[in-house]
Amino acid sequence: MTTIRVATEADAEEILAIYAKYIEQTAITFEYVVPSIEEFRGRIRHTLERFPYLAAEKDGKIAGYAYVSPFKERAAYDWSVETSIYVDMEQKRSGIGRRLYEELENILKQQGILNVNACIAYPQAEDEYLTKDSVLFHEKLGYTMVGTFHQCGYKFHRWYDMVWMENSSESIGKSAGYHSVSEVEDGKVVHGGLLFGGMNEERKNTDWIYYVFVFLSAIAVFTYILHVGFISSGSMEPALMTHDVTVSSRIIISPIKCGDIISFKRENGDIYGKRVIGVAGDEVMIIGGHVYINGEKLEEAYIAGDVKTHAGETVIFNVPENSFFVLGDNREDSYDSRFWEEPYVKREDVISRYLFSIPIHLLYKQG
Repeated sequence: MTTIRVATEADAEEILAIYAKYIEQTAITFEYVVPSIEEFRGRIRHTLERFPYLAAEKDGKIAGYAYVSPFKERAAYDWSVETSIYVDMEQKRSGIGRRLYEELENILKQQGILNVNACIAYPQAEDEYLTKDSVLFHEKLGYTMVGTFHQCGYKFHRWYDMVWMENSSESIGKSAGYHSVSEVEDGKVVHGGLLFGGMNEERKNTDWIYYVFVFLSAIAVFTYILHVGFISSGSMEPALMTHDVTVSSRIIISPIKCGDIISFKRENGDIYGKRVIGVAGDEVMIIGGHVYINGEKLEEAYIAGDVKTHAGETVIFNVPENSFFVLGDNREDSYDSRFWEEPYVKREDVISRYLFSIPIHLLYKQG
């Protein structure tokens, strides 16, 4: 009778005896030197801190073992693991390997693992050190081939390939005719009296750091990098429609130029969004509903075709240093430099330069 149980450090000597033959006589493992018993105990202990390490016991002796290790150490890989399995060479094709994998996958499924990967040594041509039996074994358990690394392992004076096989969450733990002896207790997997914390256990204690970082980063972005505004009037139509949300950059590296849309603060504390028409040194003249810059008529494709720019009589503005002359695109419904007692926007009062807008006004139309 074969029993599957959790291995302990006390099993290290028996388990290492099985593994040593694979190191010395096969290319199934690419390890060259048999580890010491102390090192091997440490491997078992380290695995059990997070994942199952199972032993198959038959007639009072360990006949095989299986365990998993992290697929990669980075947190993003926490839902994937790599398996290892070794069966006593005298117990091959006895069903022990399947029993070990079935129990292992049942535990992994309860831990929330989505992908189980097997890294398998693979011969270009079978020899006395390596056959294709391991690949065939995994195929029978539902594993599929996902990749080959050519000539990446050198042992016994010859090169071997390595293949990756994968079993996804849809088939993990679905082997028929075998019932898991594990259960879930307080979010942890219980097996053989031991608790396995699962792939996220180490991260649970540090997740708050991630969320605090995201929160602080968002504050930093919207305080120092981006400015989000809400269009409450039609003064910038049709470029910016009422109800739209604008996103602007607080970091302005290149000079602000004619045609840019900027947000700025006026003396009363109100924030405006207008288009720059004139910069320092420009002469802005409004005649007959048209704008002239330094004597040349300004072509303004951004305003509606029949909209005129009125400012009463002919008006001339000479833009001072570090200042801007601004107008709304909807000239007939915009309170801007034409009408302010102090007509210019100082550079120090500029908050941001427009990047893009989110057309929220379309939702109002649908409603």
